[in-house]
Amino acid sequence: MMTKYELVKLLQGVMVTLDKNGISFSDARHIPMYEDWLRLKTEGHKYIYIIHYLSQQYEMSETSVYRIIRKFSEDCF
Repeated sequence: MMTKYELVKLLQGVMVTLDKNGISFSDARHIPMYEDWLRLKTEGHKYIYIIHYLSQQYEMSETSVYRIIRKFSEDCF
């Protein structure tokens, strides 16, 4: 068994890098939505359609979908 301290110590470098780039651990829950965004975009669907579809599919506002897509699309460092 591992303590929380040991786990944080083990992942310290990754955690610092994520923090410096404005990424929180809760962002991981949006990975499936972003992958759907990439797939639909590759299939040639229109931007506004994709946003509307994802907001319905993931039960969140279109504004939240825009925010997540913009955040995930930013370059790191």
